[in-house]
Amino acid sequence: DSDGTSTTNMNSSSSQTKQQQMSWGMTQWYRMWLAEQPNATAASKPIEEGDQVNQFSKYFFRPDPLDKKYGLPSDSDYIGDGKYKQNDQHGMNRLHHSLSCTAQQTLDALEALERLTEDDKPFS
Repeated sequence: DSDGTSTTNMNSSSSQTKQQQMSWGMTQWYRMWLAEQPNATAASKPIEEGDQVNQFSKYFFRPDPLDKKYGLPSDSDYIGDGKYKQNDQHGMNRLHHSLSCTAQQTLDALEALERLTEDDKPFS
């Protein structure tokens, strides 16, 4: 990528075994993979005032007007009605698209398909 994003798969660089990784939830697995990506640090701080923390990745996103935190300061946990938790987030992630959870899962799927073709056995 021209912005230097890494497409290294977590499984190839982690010291954890595949069996240990499979026992984790997707959130922990993704966050660990993301922490190993050099360009993820660009989204670890708010880029503009009002950026909020994505509760899945723990990196920042820019909320749009549908988001409950739209217009609030970046350091605000308040979402209205006395609540501080946010389940629905609407906006643009500050992480590069190659660092999304979908991109990480796609890399794993492609790697698995590649392993299947190396064995020269029918897929079942």
